[in-house]
Amino acid sequence: MPGTVLNTPTCFSDYIITSTCEWKMDGPTNCSTNLRLSYQLNFEGFENHTCVPENRESTVCVCTMLMADPVVADIYQLGLWAGRQQLWNDSFTPSSHVKPRAPGNLTIHPTSQTWVLTWSNPYPAESHLHQELTYLVNVSDEHDPVDFRIYNVTYMEPTLRLVASTLKPGASYSARVRAWAQIYNSTWSEWSPSTKWTNSYKPWEQRLSLGISIACVIILAVCPVCYISIIKIKKEWWDQIPNPAHSALSAIVIQDSQVPLWGKRSRGQEPAKCLYVYELRP
Repeated sequence: MPGTVLNTPTCFSDYIITSTCEWKMDGPTNCSTNLRLSYQLNFEGFENHTCVPENRESTVCVCTMLMADPVVADIYQLGLWAGRQQLWNDSFTPSSHVKPRAPGNLTIHPTSQTWVLTWSNPYPAESHLHQELTYLVNVSDEHDPVDFRIYNVTYMEPTLRLVASTLKPGASYSARVRAWAQIYNSTWSEWSPSTKWTNSYKPWEQRLSLGISIACVIILAVCPVCYISIIKIKKEWWDQIPNPAHSALSAIVIQDSQVPLWGKRSRGQEPAKCLYVYELRP
């Protein structure tokens, strides 16, 4: 006996080539064996297609349908069958149920005082959605689930710059990104695979402390070198200059000003000044 569909299947289109429908059964079901999903474009001359669903869980079925190059006017007729019994049917308009593809190639690049996140647009340049996507970036501390930041990227370039000083120094972070097409009032895409990095930024206080330590080491190294250099210069140059105190001949001049006042005589009694020259020999 075929089961019963518990709620209306949920269908979305990536608006480039595929659409996906998901539904839940009232009990464990082998989706690929017991069920089939038919779909047909509501225009004359288009054939009916069949999708074989797969199990996502024991009671959840998922079917991926090929709907290449959809346009706004496209409407498909869907039918869920268990053998010859139809369990559900409805119409589906891809342009009204857009779920963009997840961005890819998310990478992190260090630059001066910043981290640059880049990712790839999931649509080729000729696609309707290539220039219509905006992005949501989630950056979180891997060791602190409460610490996370959300960034809205509304410009076309798939890039986000993070100022390193706004993140915890030495902390490990992970980032992921998803896309949204506002013009089609789409749902958010699935999250991209995450990328991880460690914030190696050091606050200026730490850099100042390190700089002072390095300066002290340099001073301690330079001072002994300067002292040794001065001693060497004195020995090789200064000490070689002739010193009169070490000369073999010294002249001693005894002048009148050196005689005590009580030993002075009147001008008429003053004897002639004498100059005594002594030759000192070693």
